[in-house]
Amino acid sequence: MTAQQWDYSFDVVVVGSGNGGQTAALCSYEMGTKDVLVIEKSHLYGGTSSISGGGVWIPGNRYAKEAGAEDSFDKAKQSLQPKRFPSINSMPTSRMAQKWSTFSMREPKSDI
Repeated sequence: MTAQQWDYSFDVVVVGSGNGGQTAALCSYEMGTKDVLVIEKSHLYGGTSSISGGGVWIPGNRYAKEAGAEDSFDKAKQSLQPKRFPSINSMPTSRMAQKWSTFSMREPKSDI
């Protein structure tokens, strides 16, 4: 068996161009990884998000505020807290609990 020759290399390869994939690619780029590739099997970008309405929740954005929505960064953190456990400290020691405890949300750098 011969070794394959690659023409390109990337630090991050995102498979799928739906909301999740595009968000992962953008976040990777914004966090400093400048060599990001998004691949999509379809001839159209967007994955199933392109036919689902493609809404993205951005907590506390200025457009929601202008429309009178009662949304905030703190409410977003509460909403993302697992419903089964009232606090991270009460979660059982499991792989999922460990993953959640390392998750953190940062305040946005600017108003979107």
